[in-house]
Amino acid sequence: MAGQLWMVNSLGGYLYSPHLSRKLREQAQTLCKFRQFCDIKESFGSQRGDTVNWEKVSNISTAGGVLVETSTIPKHQFNITKGTLSLDEYGNAIPYTQKVKALSEFKIDSVIGQRLRDDQVKVLDSAIEAEFDRCKWRYVATGTAAGSVSGTDGVPVGTCNSQLNSQHARKIIDFMLANNVPYFDGEGYAAILSVDAASGLYSSLEQVMQYTKFPQNGEIGRYYNCRFIRETNSLNNNIGAGGAYGEAYFFGAETVMEAVAVPEELRTMSDDFGRSLAMAWYSILGFKIMWEMDPDCRIVKFDSE
Repeated sequence: MAGQLWMVNSLGGYLYSPHLSRKLREQAQTLCKFRQFCDIKESFGSQRGDTVNWEKVSNISTAGGVLVETSTIPKHQFNITKGTLSLDEYGNAIPYTQKVKALSEFKIDSVIGQRLRDDQVKVLDSAIEAEFDRCKWRYVATGTAAGSVSGTDGVPVGTCNSQLNSQHARKIIDFMLANNVPYFDGEGYAAILSVDAASGLYSSLEQVMQYTKFPQNGEIGRYYNCRFIRETNSLNNNIGAGGAYGEAYFFGAETVMEAVAVPEELRTMSDDFGRSLAMAWYSILGFKIMWEMDPDCRIVKFDSE
């Protein structure tokens, strides 16, 4: 069986040795930041089907205005559209033997459980980033101070020739304000940055950001009514000319819908009279971008062809 075996040192045998350090070193984990910005509209349990629908209400079709005394008030309407997401099973497992569990100096259940929890966080956060990436607005920085949002079809126009900086951040935020994107938290917008994008922005805002309080998970600073969060799991640090720049997302309220039928959990099983064991993480849930089409987009991606 694949998994953790006592007879193979790298798969289990090394968990006991007369000279084994009492401290177990673990591989570094990525910083996952997207899920905290999901809108959990449904957590409805089982026996409810595999799709979730929600209603999206447009603005009134025609604005009101000055009335002539003898005329009637004009009558107009708004449109209701439906958003739909599908629920999927997610999971991963690690098998191991009773011999590894019995002879290991470390609690193998705890070691495996932590590996699975780390995997679960990365997998689900990547699934949410994939929904962010369906946004239609793409900002391309063609120079240090030049850049614009390219179209509304999700395809960037032009090659990025500059790292994200304060000038690009202000242009993106101004664009969202001009297009009536609602604030994420009632006070401002938020942005999730790759390492390179965060470094470029910090270089131009270090004097501003060094005194910032950071209440949000992973937040590195605030500027121009926008909170900046750095992540290392999903975003690309090699976009644009020479692959020298990093991706970023700027967004307001209602980004990605999350629906949960079975919350993520750890499960265990055994076979062969308890000699063959396994632990898995498992969940049934789904994610879907909430406002995908112009003029109701809520996300701008710092991007490149």
